[in-house]
Amino acid sequence: MPGAPTLIIQVFDSDDLFGDDMIGETFVDLDDRFFNPEWAKLQHKPIEYRQLYLQSSQMSQGMVSMWIDIERMNNKKSKS
Repeated sequence: MPGAPTLIIQVFDSDDLFGDDMIGETFVDLDDRFFNPEWAKLQHKPIEYRQLYLQSSQMSQGMVSMWIDIERMNNKKSKS
């Protein structure tokens, strides 16, 4: 996990006539979360509201609500 690239979240519309168009995207630095002790202590991660942007515009194209949780491999239960 350390050194992981930035998580890119892209949101598209669904359009049969003209094809799917990207509404916007947002970026999440997973390293910042992984190494942040306050974030790691949270039992339930909060819902985030993130603005969506296109490279061609500085205006927000909308908003996405989401949450991100990172599970450490040693916390997973092994299958019997």
